[in-house]
Amino acid sequence: MNTPTGRLFNRREIESIVGIASTLGLRMLGMAMILPVFTLFARELGGTNPFLAGIALGAYGLTQTVILVPLGRISDRFGRKPVVMFCLTIFLIANIAAATAQHIMVLIIARLFQGAGAIASAAYAWIADAIRVDRRNRAIAYIGMGVGIGLAAGLTVGPIIGGTFGLRAVFWLCAFTTLLSLFYITAFMKDPPRREYHREIEFDTGQFKAVLGNRDLWALYLCGFLSYSTLCAVFYILPLLLSRYLEPVDFWMIFLPLSILGMTTMIVCSRIADRGQTRFVLMLGFGFTACSGLSLLLSDSPLVVFFAILVYYMGFSILEPILATSVTKYARSDLRGTTVGVYNMCQSIGTFFGGAAAGALYHLHRDFIFGAIAFLGLIGIFAISSLRLLRKYGF
Repeated sequence: MNTPTGRLFNRREIESIVGIASTLGLRMLGMAMILPVFTLFARELGGTNPFLAGIALGAYGLTQTVILVPLGRISDRFGRKPVVMFCLTIFLIANIAAATAQHIMVLIIARLFQGAGAIASAAYAWIADAIRVDRRNRAIAYIGMGVGIGLAAGLTVGPIIGGTFGLRAVFWLCAFTTLLSLFYITAFMKDPPRREYHREIEFDTGQFKAVLGNRDLWALYLCGFLSYSTLCAVFYILPLLLSRYLEPVDFWMIFLPLSILGMTTMIVCSRIADRGQTRFVLMLGFGFTACSGLSLLLSDSPLVVFFAILVYYMGFSILEPILATSVTKYARSDLRGTTVGVYNMCQSIGTFFGGAAAGALYHLHRDFIFGAIAFLGLIGIFAISSLRLLRKYGF
């Protein structure tokens, strides 16, 4: 199909971008709604303790690590649409199970199945099938915007829903948004006609060793692990801290300005990184992470808690897009999909580790979590400072 002059995407490409962006955005909306109130919900269940609550929070990262790559390869054989619909169905059932859970072990199993519903690999392969090569990067950027909007909206809406209708309502709403995605894909999206292997996007098991022998890439993999470990640890302790000063329904007063400031910080720092200051910006992001942990070690007054949350979220908003961009810049063009796949696996492992470690540390003493967040931030600064990327554009 020819594209009319002056149009970036043709009709079929626009339909694919809108469909995948809305699907991933709604999935992120559902996951983000849960985060600000998750620990409060887990504490209400039978058989719970701080460690099991942490396992439940990070459990989806464990199965996501295992299933993400195989699902992409399965979609090569059976098509993108069937795999995406299957994953969304699993995710829908998992949210219903979580909403009806009365025991912490049921919630852990539900969270494991949420991770098994990871659609990212099949979804991005769908985009690679549907979008011409010279327009894929821009298409993926639009999808990233949809995911970012879902994250910001979820952090704001989740506490309002949970505080007004009960914490279980957050999981029910997550199930509803998943059902909307399933309906949209079934009714309005067609499986793309090509089912090729896309080396620049998909994971190649045959090239796995080739992306593990580079010290600089290992530093970036470590940074992805650290950023998601601290994210999960922060959202483990955050509801417990905020509930001392606010009702869950009022958490939005913290998360709304946080989301706005985070998006602003992301845009500004991305522009600074594009001007050749990537190393500085990444060190700043991990510096903010360390600063938030140290602040909470010193005091847990309302003002310090708000300051620490603000600083942490600014740091994460810097790290999330710029670390991913750095990985794609440094990866060999013929190994980009595999390199990004390893990086995403490290993020998922970090999610599980952060939740489990936070639960174990909270069981010992709450301040250990703050110290761990500060320590991981310092490790991130060291990892970025060790990069030998001065010859690469942007560093």
